[in-house]
Amino acid sequence: MAQRQRRPVILSIIIVTHNSARHIEACLRSIAAPPDTTEIMVFDNRSTDETVELVRWYEPTPRLIPSERNLGFARAANLAAAAAEGRHLLFLNPDLRFVSGSPSDLVEFAEARPDLGAVAPLLVDAEGRRQRWGGRFPSLRGALLDAIGAARSRSPVAAEDGRVDWVLGAAMLVPSKTFRAVGGFDEEYFLYGEDKDLCRRLAQRGSTVHRLEGVRALHDGGGSGGDPAQLGRYFYRAQARYLSKFHGRPARVGHAALRIVGATLRLAISALLAIPRTQRSSARRRIAFYRGALERGWSVGESTGPVDAPGGTDDGR
Repeated sequence: MAQRQRRPVILSIIIVTHNSARHIEACLRSIAAPPDTTEIMVFDNRSTDETVELVRWYEPTPRLIPSERNLGFARAANLAAAAAEGRHLLFLNPDLRFVSGSPSDLVEFAEARPDLGAVAPLLVDAEGRRQRWGGRFPSLRGALLDAIGAARSRSPVAAEDGRVDWVLGAAMLVPSKTFRAVGGFDEEYFLYGEDKDLCRRLAQRGSTVHRLEGVRALHDGGGSGGDPAQLGRYFYRAQARYLSKFHGRPARVGHAALRIVGATLRLAISALLAIPRTQRSSARRRIAFYRGALERGWSVGESTGPVDAPGGTDDGR
């Protein structure tokens, strides 16, 4: 009796986890029953909670790649992508779940556009409000507006076809050939910034980046147990690296100065918000975040983060 020929894999869904036990099952359930042309891969960045056990017991069991070290998001995602068989790669945070549409809709959109570099769903919070999903590439002008608290006034609006400069790596589909052609994520980013960097390199090769309004995903965000001070350092260092890479060292120095101003102002505001008891918990996390940024996050000479960093975030990044 002839064996049934295996159908080619069209989509590889890559989820990078780190202590993601609170979210991973809901994320997997939201993918629903994927067709047999879809593979689900979980790269675990040395979780110390029940993440790995939950993935192993889930049906159908995803393809699990456990790591003995926390490699950060970019390196982990690249390793998973190298082992993926799909024609398209969907990088998905474990604290994200689809609430309208599905990964198949992203694939359909991508296959209709030969020049597509990346496409992402619209991200919303628990109240259905739109999250900041990406937008314009970072610049010194943007850093200046952010430092004086005017960044909201430049919140980007997608073109009619959803075209934007960059989208968040929390949910990003990229054709596998395109991803490999640009070298994947830059592994010098330990946490944050790798999505902007990838989209910039996609744009340089003439590929387009889109946000698809018809597909919506709930992004819990902030649900990590990571050290806020460490996250602040990673966030600011990643932005400094981006400016240095694409605009030169003077831009990185100028960016660092503006970020110091912005972080100082936010630190002062957060301290005031910590006075009311109802705001105290979230304000303290913000204070720690901006303190971390001011202590070492502005450095023009340090890397974005060590490979074996303690702690980490729920999204593996």
